[in-house]
Amino acid sequence: MKTYEFKFRAECLDDIICFLNTSRNFLKFNINNDEAILPDCEIEITTHLDYNAMLDIMRKIPDSHVIMQTLQLKPNYTGIRDFSIK
Repeated sequence: MKTYEFKFRAECLDDIICFLNTSRNFLKFNINNDEAILPDCEIEITTHLDYNAMLDIMRKIPDSHVIMQTLQLKPNYTGIRDFSIK
């Protein structure tokens, strides 16, 4: 089965916890939080879910716009929000 490595930002740790509680389809995840820079958190996730399936999960979470707008495959990750994603 194919696996994907994603990375994204969230406004706070609570947003990441909500995301992780919404789906249990993750093989591995790592949370980075450097509050000296921003309250934002970054997360790296390994999963069998593709990009669209990840967005479908994120759309179920209230106020998840930063998560959705920064989701990228890990090699392509910039942390910059794509405001066209709703």
